[in-house]
Amino acid sequence: MNILLVRSGGIGDAILTLPVVRRLSILFPDAGIVVLGNPSVCRIAALTREVTAVYSINEARFAGLFSDAPLSGELSLFLTQFDAAYVFSAADSRFIAGRFRSGGIASCRVLDPRIPEALKSHASAYFLGILGKDAGHAPVLPKIAIAPADSRRGLVIHPGSGGVEKNWPVGSFLKLAGRFKCPVRWILGPAEMERGYGRHLAEDADVVAGVPLTELVRILASAACYIGNDSGVSHLAAWCETPSVVLFGPSDVTVWRPLGSRVACVVSQSGTMEGIDVSQVVRVVKKVCGQPD
Repeated sequence: MNILLVRSGGIGDAILTLPVVRRLSILFPDAGIVVLGNPSVCRIAALTREVTAVYSINEARFAGLFSDAPLSGELSLFLTQFDAAYVFSAADSRFIAGRFRSGGIASCRVLDPRIPEALKSHASAYFLGILGKDAGHAPVLPKIAIAPADSRRGLVIHPGSGGVEKNWPVGSFLKLAGRFKCPVRWILGPAEMERGYGRHLAEDADVVAGVPLTELVRILASAACYIGNDSGVSHLAAWCETPSVVLFGPSDVTVWRPLGSRVACVVSQSGTMEGIDVSQVVRVVKKVCGQPD
């Protein structure tokens, strides 16, 4: 049996969808699970051994998958490999299911990946809804396919996220880093570089920017503690089982909390990132790291 999972989104979206992969591997232990997605989804899916193969949805042969044009011979041939499809799409579910069934896939389930405003459960639990009665219980991530770190040392800080309103002030991160005597590495993604975050750091600061995902995983997995906002990198650190402190302001921690057994969340009482006090975060970091307060 072969199963096709179709998903697009960022790093965080991809990781929060992985419980679906794990549940499918339990329900169908002999099945091959193939992921079709955008580059971020493909890179994340490739980090778990429960995925057989990944394909970029940006390939030309998949261009007509969501249109009403006749399926090309190449696309039809690809789809005939699969017995079932699970598709995350905001398009009309009947239309999408019909497209995949016309390609020879007998069973197709579709779920709109946009989180309902009234949702009061975790996003991963919502995504598991695509499995219907087979969704199981609490969402659990599959194991990440990386070698465990020999030792963990230093802090890793990612001061950004996809939304400016979700970012703790850079000055607060700098004050936080100054309260610890251990080495600090700063992760700056494309958004942080564009916003000029690097200008706030000392010239000799240990900055990680533009590294491949596998290298980023290695850095996160070797940290004594990770600190960041509600972001994809925070979800990645939690998946690596790195002790993590994640800061929440306007986003709902109930819905977006990173999955992992070593995650502590600091939630602003005012709903803004400015409402989080540096000393409060210091205390949580020490507790997570097992240091005396």
